[in-house]
Amino acid sequence: MTKLIILFFMLSMNISQKETINSVELSYQTRGMRKFLHITPDSIVVTINEEVHNYKQTPAQWKKIVKTLSKVNLEGISSLKRPSKRAAFDGALNAQLVVTTSKKKYESSNFDHNQPNVVLIKTIDAMKQTLVQTEQKDF
Repeated sequence: MTKLIILFFMLSMNISQKETINSVELSYQTRGMRKFLHITPDSIVVTINEEVHNYKQTPAQWKKIVKTLSKVNLEGISSLKRPSKRAAFDGALNAQLVVTTSKKKYESSNFDHNQPNVVLIKTIDAMKQTLVQTEQKDF
């Protein structure tokens, strides 16, 4: 009986310690250009250079983004290898993905905006699809 109580206690601790994704950010920048996409469960903020646009987020699209992240080891995104290095000579925008959870902020390593690590592709595509409902379709 004591073992059963201990097991139940341990399981309930794991459930309560689960991380909740609060926001996802995607930034692109190079000399003279900065694009920033900040997505939460209910809002989308697009900043291009200094111009800020706010939009409503749909629950279905947020769920899709979170689902893609459920397959990503967030602890490991900071050490992902970049497939190309064109941003080093302004051949691409330098990009980064940031996921903020209820416990921690996870930042990816930098990558070329048009060629992320394969681990991040589905998440970035889901983020860009949120823009379909806005006038910012070419992020």
